[in-house]
Amino acid sequence: MGNEALLIPQMCGPILLFDGYCPFCNFVVRMIYRLDRSGTILFAPIESERGRAVIERHPEVKALDSAFLLEHDEYGTERISAKSDMLARLADYIAWPGKLLLLPFKIIPCRIGDLLYDQVARNRNRLFGRYESCPLPSRGLRDRFISNHK
Repeated sequence: MGNEALLIPQMCGPILLFDGYCPFCNFVVRMIYRLDRSGTILFAPIESERGRAVIERHPEVKALDSAFLLEHDEYGTERISAKSDMLARLADYIAWPGKLLLLPFKIIPCRIGDLLYDQVARNRNRLFGRYESCPLPSRGLRDRFISNHK
């Protein structure tokens, strides 16, 4: 498959790239799916071909233990958000009252939000375990995976 097939279409909405082997990350994806009533946010495991292609284009995120939000501006330029910045950006896409869960990350300083995020990220595998393979999402959620949006 050529690299052009792995590019994310600019016309699609924001894409949350997450650790597909992490039960906590999968829980968060299911929660965001339910809170994003407009169906704007798409999803992709970091381990997928498209996820790896994004990391290849943005090597600065490779060393971070974080999910990422990929957005395009009106000129098609990609923007990657991670940690507390990602959570604050996600708040723009989800409906009330679920938005209340993420609004603190729009208010508190990034350094503090990132420290909180890092604590969860550092302990998530110990607390929630790890899947041996990425679980198959439910039918509705599966429709929002980027692999289904070419």
